[in-house]
Amino acid sequence: MPTKIAVLGAGSWGTVLANLLTENGHEVDLWSHNPKQVATMRETRKNEHYLGAEFTLHDALHVTADLGQALDQANVILFVVPTNAIRSVAEQIRPILQAHRGRGEQPIIVHAAKGLERGSELRISQVLADVLPKELIQGIVVISGPSHAEDVATHDITTLTAASADLSLAKKVQRLFMNDYFRLYPNTDVIGV
Repeated sequence: MPTKIAVLGAGSWGTVLANLLTENGHEVDLWSHNPKQVATMRETRKNEHYLGAEFTLHDALHVTADLGQALDQANVILFVVPTNAIRSVAEQIRPILQAHRGRGEQPIIVHAAKGLERGSELRISQVLADVLPKELIQGIVVISGPSHAEDVATHDITTLTAASADLSLAKKVQRLFMNDYFRLYPNTDVIGV
């Protein structure tokens, strides 16, 4: 059964991961804060600014500038916005999650961005935990490892790690991403990953 996934961030990595998840049979909304980028991606089925003219979006991938629409009934929310935007985007989704509370299972929060928040020096998972109350989410999963969006776009074999304090959540995320060219292995070493 397909999972509803909101991918936040339509740069190269977000676009490629959204496309991969769509190829894997999931219902995916790729969100960008830029309506002009969304209109171009819908019209051309490309994200040339980030991925060149060769990469084409899967026909079933939905692209939107409406954050509420992207999050509606999402079982998984994947943050792939730049590190310096993580807090502000999380603050934008918090009231949406609060409004949706009680309408089904809380979403799993996943991030595939890297780095530390400027000023606080917090890891991204710490920023997300700081902004999104535990009662609104199932938990947080971190995805990281040696990879390039361009390699995943061309289906080169890629291996990454999914880490969460709750190993069962990391395993759920693993199942969403795994296919014949993209391998994701779960563990509980959130800080190490």
